[in-house]
Amino acid sequence: MRKLDSEFGFPTTLHLRRYMAPPADGAATEQPPPIYDLYAVLSHAGDAGAGHYVAYLRPDAAGKRWFEFDDASVREVPQDAAVRRQYGGRHGRGRGLLKMGPAPNAYMLVYVRRGAEAAAEAEASGPPSAALPADVRALFEETLQ
Repeated sequence: MRKLDSEFGFPTTLHLRRYMAPPADGAATEQPPPIYDLYAVLSHAGDAGAGHYVAYLRPDAAGKRWFEFDDASVREVPQDAAVRRQYGGRHGRGRGLLKMGPAPNAYMLVYVRRGAEAAAEAEASGPPSAALPADVRALFEETLQ
């Protein structure tokens, strides 16, 4: 087994209209543009046999705040750390005091279609945080302050 550490850039916004079939003749309304925004980057530093996983999440559509979830630690990070530094290749920096060791590489990206957040909230019976256990919700809210 071997892990590829090649550089691979990815956008924070995907515009996918050019990949869609044109509207059918006589279509009543045109679909909204298929635009997707990056909400999560799951990253791995190490090789195919071992390493460390970290998740970077942007919890809301309106904000530009990114959070790093690293084991039991959660901290706010700049977008550059959550996105560009996960490209692999020369962009990644190792972890630790001297930034040595294997560079992180994104291995899973989560994009959400624009407008989907509002539709999901309208369908939900309560705010998304209501689905979290009370102790987890309290820790998360404390971290955000």
